[in-house]
Amino acid sequence: MRQRLAILGSTGSIGEQTLDIVRENPERFEARVLTARSRWERLAEQAREFDADAVAIADERHYAPLRDALAGTDTKVYAGEEAVAQLAAAGDTEVVVNALVGYAGLAPTVAAIGAGKKLALANKESLVVGGACVMPLARKHRAPIIPIDSEHSAIFQCLAGERAPVRRLIVTCSGGAFRDLRREELAGVTVEQALRHPQWRMGAKITIDSSTLVNKGFEVIEAHWLFGTPAERIDVVLHPQSIVHSMVEFEDGAIKAQLGTPDMRMPISYALMYPDRAARPGERFDFLAHPQLTFAAVDREKYPALEIAYDCLRRGGTAACTMNGANETAVGAFLARRCAWLDIVRAIRHALEHASFVASPTLDDYAAADAEARALAAEQLAGIPADLLAQPNAALALEYLQALPETLVPVPIARRGSGYHDASLSALSSATAVRAALARGGLTAALAAVPSPEALRAAEESGLVHEEEALTQALLYRLRTASPAELAALYGMDEGLENRFIAAAQTCSTREALLDCVKTRRYTRARLSRLCAYALLNLTRDFAQTHRAPDYARVLGFRKSAAPLLKTINQRSSIPLITKAANFDRSNPLFALDVLAQDLWSLGVSNPSLRASGRDFTTSPAILSR
Repeated sequence: MRQRLAILGSTGSIGEQTLDIVRENPERFEARVLTARSRWERLAEQAREFDADAVAIADERHYAPLRDALAGTDTKVYAGEEAVAQLAAAGDTEVVVNALVGYAGLAPTVAAIGAGKKLALANKESLVVGGACVMPLARKHRAPIIPIDSEHSAIFQCLAGERAPVRRLIVTCSGGAFRDLRREELAGVTVEQALRHPQWRMGAKITIDSSTLVNKGFEVIEAHWLFGTPAERIDVVLHPQSIVHSMVEFEDGAIKAQLGTPDMRMPISYALMYPDRAARPGERFDFLAHPQLTFAAVDREKYPALEIAYDCLRRGGTAACTMNGANETAVGAFLARRCAWLDIVRAIRHALEHASFVASPTLDDYAAADAEARALAAEQLAGIPADLLAQPNAALALEYLQALPETLVPVPIARRGSGYHDASLSALSSATAVRAALARGGLTAALAAVPSPEALRAAEESGLVHEEEALTQALLYRLRTASPAELAALYGMDEGLENRFIAAAQTCSTREALLDCVKTRRYTRARLSRLCAYALLNLTRDFAQTHRAPDYARVLGFRKSAAPLLKTINQRSSIPLITKAANFDRSNPLFALDVLAQDLWSLGVSNPSLRASGRDFTTSPAILSR
C-alpha cells in the first residue's frame, strides 16, 4: 500500500527533491497534499502532475490565480498559513514532510504531531524555537519524527540499533560561502557572494544562514532536542568536503560516521522509507575522487553566531526563539540589501539583550517572543524604536514596504492629532474617541472631530448609531449553544480556540469580559473580535476558502463631486459595482452573507424601527454635499 504524503513547501529545494523521490518510487508513495509560500505557478504544475487532493498557498495574494490555474481539476485550493497547518493535520495522509522555512514551520509541525502523523522534518526551526513543547507532544501522540537535515539524518543512522551510551555528537560544518575569507574581509561581502555555497544548492535563506553559521548553531539546538544530548556533548567541526555528514562517539571510544555525496535525496529517502532504504542504483561513492577528507576547529570569533546558539541552548526558555526571530528579520533585510552581512549577528545580539525571557514557555509565549524579536531586530537595523513597531498596523505597514517594487518609493506621512486608540477628541480623532464620545452623548464634540459631520449628524438623528454591546446576547447564545465541532469549523478558529470561547461564554455577560477571558499573548483582541463576528455570521473555513476573491464592490457613500469618477470606475471595473442592492443577484453567496451582516448589525441600532431585516434593499448610498 502506498504512503500518502503531505509535502509542505513543495516548491522549495527540499520539496522538489522529495517529489523526485516520489517519482522514483511510484509504487511506494503518492503526493496528496502540496503547499507553497508564494510560487503558485509551480504549485499548480505539481498539483496537476501528481493529481493532488488539496493545495495551499501561504501568501493569500496568490489564491485567485492558483484557483484559476486549477479550475477544472478535483484539487481543492486553500490559502493562508492557517490553511497550511490545517492540511498538515488532515486525516487523509500518513506522512507529513515539513520542508517549510523558518518560524512558519512550527504550527504545521504541532498540527501534524497532534494528529499522530509520521513527521519527516526538514524545518529545523520547529525544534529550535519550540523543542520544549514539540518533543513532549510527539511522545504523547506517539508521532515519530525522522530528521531530514543531512547532519541529523547522519546521527540518526549512526544511532540505529545502538544501545551503548553516547559520549558526544559531532556535527560537521562546511564553513559556508566565506570559509576561506579572513575576518577582516567580511565587512563588505555582498548578497551574491553569500549565496555562493561551495558544496550545497539550497534556498536563499538557509544559504545565508550557512554563511553566518547560524544554521549550524540551530543544528546544535535541533540535535539536543532530537537525541536528548546536552550542549556540552555536542561538538561542531569544520569539514570543507561535506562528505562526512556527522559522527557519533560512544563511551568506548568508537566513532561511527555517515558518509555520502552532498545530495539531499539520500536523507529525504531515508526519512520516508525508514526503517527501509531506497534502491538508488545510480548512487555510487568514489573514494578515489575524494582522496583527502580534512577536519578543523571552527573559528568562533569569525562566526560568533555559533556560540550565541550554544548560549541560547543553555539558557533554554524563549532564548532560541528570540534568536530565530531576529535572524529571520535580519536575513530578510540582508537579502533585500537593506543591511550589511555583519549586521545579521548584531541584530541577533540586540534582540537577545533587550527581549523578554520566559523560562517555561507555552506556544503562546513563543509567538509573543517571535514578534518581539522581529521588532527588536528591525529597531536595530533601521533605527526604528520597537515601541513604534508594536503600534497597530505597524507590522502591516512594514509588509507593504517590503512588498514594494524598487521602482516605487514610499512617502511616509506622520499621523498627527491623536494616536490610533487615543480616547481623547481632537482635530483628527481616532474612531475609538468618536465612538466613546457618542456613547457619552457628546454628539456636538464628536461632530467637530470628524471630516464629514453631516453624515454623523444624520446617523445620530435617525437613530442609526450602533451600540457596541448590542449583539452580546446573540453572540453569547451562539457560543453557549454551538458544539465545539461547529465552532472549530469557523474561519480562523484554530488551535483549540473554540474550547476557550465555549468556556468563557458560560460565565461572561459582556463582550469585553468575553474577550478578556479568551485573550492571551498569542491571541490578540483584534483577532478574537473578528472570530466573534465570524461566529455570528457562521463564516466557515470552507466558505472563506471558496470565496476569497471579491464578486462585486459596493458603494456605501460618496460626494456629489465624485459622481463622474464613480461612473468611470463602474464602466472599467472587472467586477460589478453595486449602488442599488435590490438590482443585484440575491443568490450570490457572498452577497447573501453581506446582507446578513447588515441585518445583524441593524439589531444594535438605537431606533427600534430600523432594526428590521432587508434594509440593504431599500437604503441608497449616502451622498455627501462635500
